[in-house]
Amino acid sequence: MIELLKEQKQVIINDAVTGKIVIKDEGGRLKAEKRPASSFIPHPSSFLQTVPEGWEVRRLRTIATVKPSGVDKKSHEGESPVQLCNYVDVYKNQEINSSLNFMKATATEEEIKNFTLIPGDIVITKDSETWKDIAVPAIVTENMNVVCAYHLALIRTTKEITSKYLYRAITADPIADHFRVSADGVTRFGLSQGAIKDAIIPVPTIEEQSQIVSYIETKSDALDLTISRTEREIALIKEYRTRLISDVVTGKIDVRDIKIPDIADIDNTIDESIDEPEGEEESETAEGDE
Repeated sequence: MIELLKEQKQVIINDAVTGKIVIKDEGGRLKAEKRPASSFIPHPSSFLQTVPEGWEVRRLRTIATVKPSGVDKKSHEGESPVQLCNYVDVYKNQEINSSLNFMKATATEEEIKNFTLIPGDIVITKDSETWKDIAVPAIVTENMNVVCAYHLALIRTTKEITSKYLYRAITADPIADHFRVSADGVTRFGLSQGAIKDAIIPVPTIEEQSQIVSYIETKSDALDLTISRTEREIALIKEYRTRLISDVVTGKIDVRDIKIPDIADIDNTIDESIDEPEGEEESETAEGDE
C-alpha cells in the first residue's frame, strides 16, 4: 500500500510539472482538469517530448546558479567552525531546517561565503552509489548558518522561477531521468556541473508555478500523512511481535496451558497408477507363477 501511495504521489507531481493537468482556483479550492491534447506542442527533448503552449522550456543554467560543493567533513586548523549539511541530511529529508542535527566541522572563509545556505536554496545529491539516488533534492526553509558539504550541489534560483516550483520540477520523472542518465560512473555515480546546468526545465508563468506548488503540496500532504501512519502501524506490529517472542522465551508468559490445534494427518497414500512403472504388475505375476 505504501508503494502504491508513493506511486500516486509521483503521478501527481509528474502531471502537474509537465502540464498534463490544468490547475484552477475555484473559490479558494484548487481543482485539476486534464489539459486538451491539442494544446501541447512537440519538444525535441527525449525526456519532455511535449510541453503546453505558452510555457517556456529553459536550461537550468539560465534560471539558476549551480555550485557543486567541495567542503569536506574534516576540521582543519586555521579554519572557522561551521555546521555542515551532509548527503544524508538531503537524501532523507524534503526540507533542510533547524530541526536537523547538523555535523560540526570547519571551512575556509571563501567556502563559507560561497556555500552557506539561505532560505529558498535547493540542494541535490551530486554523487551516489546508485544512479537512482542521483539528484535527490531538498529545499532550505530557514536561515541557519549551515554550509553545504561535499557530494552535494547548491542551486539558487533567479526571479524567473520560484524555488518551490523548481524543487518540485526536479522531483518529476522527466527531469530526474535527465540527471540519472547524465551521471557518470560504474561503482559510483556523479554529476558534473555542466550536466546539472544542462537540465531542461518546463517553466510556466509565476502564477501557474504558485498554483502547481499549492496543488502538489495539498495532495502530497494527505498522501504523506497516510504513509506515515501506515509506517507507524507496521513499526508497532513489529515491536509487539518482538516483545511477544521475548516474553514467551524468557518465561514471562506461561504457555503450558495453551492448547495448540492438532496438525491434520498427512495423506501418505500413493497413487499406484502413477508411481508404478508399466508392466511391473505383470512381471511380478509371472515371477510368482514360476
